[in-house]
Amino acid sequence: MSTAPLTVARLRAVTRFVDAVPDVLDAHEPGGFVWIHDDLELATAGVAATVAAEDALDCLTAIEHDDEVRAAGTGPLAVGALPFDPGAAHALVVPRRIVGRLADGRSWVTHIGPPVEVPALGDVAPAPTDPLPATIVPRTDRDGWRTMVVRALDEIRRGSVEKVVLSRQVDIDADVPFDLGAVLARLRRRQPGCFVYAAGGFV
Repeated sequence: MSTAPLTVARLRAVTRFVDAVPDVLDAHEPGGFVWIHDDLELATAGVAATVAAEDALDCLTAIEHDDEVRAAGTGPLAVGALPFDPGAAHALVVPRRIVGRLADGRSWVTHIGPPVEVPALGDVAPAPTDPLPATIVPRTDRDGWRTMVVRALDEIRRGSVEKVVLSRQVDIDADVPFDLGAVLARLRRRQPGCFVYAAGGFV
């Protein structure tokens, strides 16, 4: 979905129960947001509006809402990933469609847009075939990783930092582009106790 964002004041959110959704990842579209943990699963598609993080609460309050589900995650949401750099701009997206599933298996969909008839959920795309990796190249060796850990611990002991997030780069070439939904599904399957989320291409 690539419709240009609309003025928040003109938006209306409608949330309804729908037939059971086997997997919310099937409703995710490129550029959308995914959140899966414990009692709440949801995936988004499209952009109804883009708002500054500090304005999100006021913007969501201004959206008219008709909600028959009234559960966590229903209604208009502003989603996204906030940067670690406090000086960086952080904008959030109000999605056009949010598909969710409750802990008891009931499913719902929220449509956000101009006050018009709510469209059906529609069919979801079939799961793509997993790409076959051709090469896997780690860019940080064991010694380099240990060096970063030691440096981080030293900085914490000195009191110059309170928290450090370390990551390592691994380059993977495959025969076809990786499907984000397949990556999220595998992560959820292999690490069922973790938070699974995606925002702006970041997993």
